[in-house]
Amino acid sequence: MKDETEFLKKRFSELSDRAFERNVWEYSSFLNLEEQSVLMSSVPGNMYFLYGGYTEAERKIAVFGDREEFGYDPAFPVKIIKFTPVNMKFSDNLTHRDVLGSVMSLGIERKTVGDILIYENTPYVFVLDEISNAVLELKKLKHTSVKAEICSFVPEQAVPKITEKEVTVSSLRLDCLAAAVFGLSRKEASDLSKNGRLFVDSAEKINPSFEVKEGSIVSVRGKGRFKLLSVNGLTKKGRLKITVGTYS
Repeated sequence: MKDETEFLKKRFSELSDRAFERNVWEYSSFLNLEEQSVLMSSVPGNMYFLYGGYTEAERKIAVFGDREEFGYDPAFPVKIIKFTPVNMKFSDNLTHRDVLGSVMSLGIERKTVGDILIYENTPYVFVLDEISNAVLELKKLKHTSVKAEICSFVPEQAVPKITEKEVTVSSLRLDCLAAAVFGLSRKEASDLSKNGRLFVDSAEKINPSFEVKEGSIVSVRGKGRFKLLSVNGLTKKGRLKITVGTYS
């Protein structure tokens, strides 16, 4: 794991250096939360930004460069591929696992595939340009015959929705929020943090006492994600009333 982390840090530094030496945009492959966290700890935040195809994407590419300094916008090397069942009436109920399994069966690397969204049994898959033609050759997802095509956007309804709910917590500590939102004990939430399964705005947090700010997105590996929308004051017993948005 340590060797992989050092390799990533070196790779990110190389991409950043190359971008600013040549005044050209450089791009990483899709990064999971752990890899995004490594990026944040190894490259200054003003030398890159993350892009996943839509605002709340989990898997994102790192884009190295600066619009003001370069004088032009990046051309993101990402395509959206839409898979429409040929016969919707007799198609399988397609899941994220079905779609990813079919795409990976092509022999491509996981890092070339971003988020997968499904709306009305029609999957939308974010992929790097370099593998888009191969993915377009897919004719079946699970047992369902599909038509693959590149599209320019995903329907708004396909993007994960936020369901708001109000909870009370003793503080804005990361373990307190995770415990309240997912019905865990403080110890369980604290253990998740110590085991590298808690992320705030894509950065891994191993300190369970980390204080979460309004607007931050907390990701809990194996549980889901939520956003701290607002802090609404105190209860009569002095606990904080907060509003969170969970993703579904």
